[in-house]
Parts: sequence; C-alpha cells; structure tokens
Amino acid sequence: MNHLIGIENSLVDRGALGGSSFATWGVFSRLMSDLVGWQDGATPLTAEFRWLRRRMPRPAWERFVACMEDFAYGFTTELEQWREEEYTGYEDYLHQRRSSLGVRWLFGFAEAQNPALPLAEETFRRPEMKALHDTAVDGYTLINDLVSYRREAAMGDTMNLVHHLRESEGLTTGGAMNRLCTLIDATEAHFLYLREQIMDHDARRPSPVPAPDPEPRGDPHKERDGESPEGLRGYLDTVGHIMTSNLWWATLSNRYEHGGLQWDGTCPGTMTLHTDRTEFVPDPS
Repeated sequence: MNHLIGIENSLVDRGALGGSSFATWGVFSRLMSDLVGWQDGATPLTAEFRWLRRRMPRPAWERFVACMEDFAYGFTTELEQWREEEYTGYEDYLHQRRSSLGVRWLFGFAEAQNPALPLAEETFRRPEMKALHDTAVDGYTLINDLVSYRREAAMGDTMNLVHHLRESEGLTTGGAMNRLCTLIDATEAHFLYLREQIMDHDARRPSPVPAPDPEPRGDPHKERDGESPEGLRGYLDTVGHIMTSNLWWATLSNRYEHGGLQWDGTCPGTMTLHTDRTEFVPDPS
C-alpha cells in the first residue's frame, strides 16, 4: 500500500514522476510485470503479489489483474493528456477519475480476504454489480476531494472537484464544498440502493447444485459454482467500507492534515480551511 501511495504522491510532483510520462510508464511496467509473475523482485510488493496469485480463485485473480491494469492505464493517460485539458462537468470528471484514482484494485482484496466464500461469476456480470463498483469509486473520489482539497490547492494541484466547481460554476469554496457534500450523500444513497437490488436478486435465484470437487479447496485455477448470501453480503459491505475508507484514513494519516483530519464524518459541523490547516467545529448538540 505504501509503495502504491508513494507512486501516487510522486505523480503530482512535476519534478518527479509527474514530469515524465516515460518514467511513469516504466514504473507501472515493472509493477504489472511483478504482479503477473514475470519479473519477481522488481518491486517491494513481490511477496504480496505471489501470495495473492496462489490464494485467489482464477476468476477473482483475473479481475484483480484487470483492475491493476486499469489503475496503471488511468494514471499514465491522465498524466499525458488530461491534466492539461478541461472537463465538461462533474459527471465527466468522475468518469475520468474512475481509473486514475486507483481504487478498483482494492475490490480484489475484498475478494481475497475470504476465499472460502467465492462469488458466482454471474454476479459479477450483472449490470447492477458493475454500477455498484462504479458508484463506490465515485463515492471514494468525492470523499477524497473533500478531505484533500486544502492541501492540494496549496500545492497548486487542480485535479479536484472543488476546484472544478469553483471554475466552471462560479461557486465559492464554501459553495463548492456544500455541493460536494450533497453529491456524497446522493452517491451513498445510490450505493445502498444498488446493494439491496443485488441482494434481493440473489435471494430469488435458485440455489445451485454443488459440483463434485476433486481439487483441493483454495486451488487458484478452479472456478467454483454458487455463493452464500453471507459471502455476498460480506463482499458488498467491504466494498462499502472501501468507498468511505479515505475519510477514516484521513483521520489517522498526516497526508492531508498534521495529526490527522479532525472530522470523521460521524457528526455535523463547520469545516474551516486555512492555508496551513483545516479546523472542524461540531454543531451544538
């Protein structure tokens, strides 16, 4: 995780990876080669990647590789093209950020954490599941832009929806922040709606007849049929935690605020942005 965050931090520095698309392609080339086992030892994640390759069922592993590829492609194309371009609205902004923010690979860990409860491939092919994943990434992006805006503005980084809303809609910083919070609430509500749609569909689906299992459980190349409601609910809940995890992390990390962000999302209040810090005052109870 720290290695990937280090890459992301360097991409906003034009004196580091942010100044060279050639170097960025090279970094991600080594990362992806190490991921699929063709260049073991090229990154600090060699052991973790090897462990995941051996542990995850084959379909889940292929999804994880595809998510990492999407992460690599999104970052490099954003660096080459998008940072110098305008975008037409917040929906366009969120669509572009679905790749470049690097969230989807976390869904692979949501599967890997409990391989004893595999999800049916039919579930991942459903449009509601794709929409749920996209919505979770959008929610993560919106929360990220809320907690990171002050620091990024101080660095001159404009890749933030607050900046876009100020520039494109003429909003004040406070107005843009309020709009952002409204979008976060709407995105969370849509995620919960999609989650229940998926669970309701799964409850109506006939239970599959288990096939004989001549191979050891945990074989990464075997696709198993069926899923339990508990496994599906657990996976969807974990995706929901991923969606909101940046807020929790911001309270613990010094990345955006020294000593961590004072607001953890559990109570209403007023957030004041200063050049060097963010202050939060809870509403009177």
